[in-house]
Amino acid sequence: MKPQTLLAGIYFLLAPLTFNGQVLEQDSLALVAFYNNTGGPNWYDNSNWLTGPVSTWNGVTVESERVKELKFYSDNNLNGVLPEEIGNLNEIEKLVISNNPSLSGILPNTIGQLLNLLGIGIGDCSLLEFLKLPQNSLTGPIPPELGNCDNLWELLLNDNLLSGTIPAELTGLTKLYRLYLQNNQLAGSLPENFCEFFLDPDDFSLSVSNNKLGDSLPESWGNLNLIIGSLDISGNHFTYIPPVTSNCHWEGTYLHIEENKLPYEYIEPHYQYDAFFYFYYYPQQFLLEEIDTLLPLGSNYWIYSGTQGEFTYYEWRHNGIVIGEGPDLDTLFLENISYNDTGIYYCQATNSLLGSMTLRRNEVHIGIDTGSNIINRSSQKSLRVYPNPANEKITIEIPDKNRLVDIKIYNINGRCVSEKKLNLYSNTKIKLATEELKPGIYLLQAKTENTGYTTKLIISKRGINR
Repeated sequence: MKPQTLLAGIYFLLAPLTFNGQVLEQDSLALVAFYNNTGGPNWYDNSNWLTGPVSTWNGVTVESERVKELKFYSDNNLNGVLPEEIGNLNEIEKLVISNNPSLSGILPNTIGQLLNLLGIGIGDCSLLEFLKLPQNSLTGPIPPELGNCDNLWELLLNDNLLSGTIPAELTGLTKLYRLYLQNNQLAGSLPENFCEFFLDPDDFSLSVSNNKLGDSLPESWGNLNLIIGSLDISGNHFTYIPPVTSNCHWEGTYLHIEENKLPYEYIEPHYQYDAFFYFYYYPQQFLLEEIDTLLPLGSNYWIYSGTQGEFTYYEWRHNGIVIGEGPDLDTLFLENISYNDTGIYYCQATNSLLGSMTLRRNEVHIGIDTGSNIINRSSQKSLRVYPNPANEKITIEIPDKNRLVDIKIYNINGRCVSEKKLNLYSNTKIKLATEELKPGIYLLQAKTENTGYTTKLIISKRGINR
């Protein structure tokens, strides 16, 4: 397929398909209907339309006696609606009608008959009220120019192959009450300003289920009272949904957050404070990522369960055998690693509030790195970090007066997200800013000239279990 471009319009690519040819008369009659329905006599440029051969009509391309392209890249003063006969152009490959603000109405269902279509562009149509293109093979990103169609009530692009991120410009569609983007290949996250759809008491429905969206819903949404007709983010990779409180909560008819990677601590508040007639939160996918690591003999290692929660109970297994359980065991610490510690670890967590759902951490595979020297990072003295949980800053107390070499903070995937090197001789207290860290569980490692210390650090922007 040759690459296509479109200026100031909407452009989708579709997989090319074949279709049996028809007579040119069918195409010419379809173009006549198009001309009459869209105010052809008043077009800015209607050169040769209805007078000369079809191949000479402005904007029309003909090959082998069939219409292949109908293109108006700039405003041509089209006024009216597209006719049903447009579907008879069943050999057309490119349809571009951009910057015609007086073109209005509903796209005819016969658009679906254009099986050879490689591209469609219909942009800046300010009177367009419905755009329904579900269950096709549309590919590429969602054009931000759709935000200019500010009279749209419904925008249905579901069940296609659309990719890229969701444009924030769609928030300009202030009359929209239904936006369906489910069953595509969209990535990124929801734009923060999409909360504006849910600040109006109208029954707005948004579905982005079964895409590749991830990370988190915007933090600011947790500080708002949202009125949600239907919000469906299921079947994605979301790991964070902002907690709500009794003062700031969501209400509506449907909330779907199942089949993501959401831990208990973010679901509990919505279960407690939200007011939805239907609230679907389970099942969830396995939490975190699978880890395969080799560790030196004598080293220390920690494994986070992936979840907290006020009502949570943890069960840790090593090679299928329970090795620890309890309400406070969200992290498993392994000290002085030996060959007996090799194998597969995972955690299975239950929640007395959300009793119908069990969460499981992805497996951690531990082996011995035979090429490393024995390391012993344990110490009889312990590192003190406070406040913990923390918000914007922490204080670290070193249990000895050795010159501090390095402080590192690792996230739950083992990546170093903060590092600070200091030279200290007498002061054993260090102030460290943490406002850049996202809420979650971290491992803080402080290494001095003679020894090293590790401890768990919790970052919670809203306090514990809220």
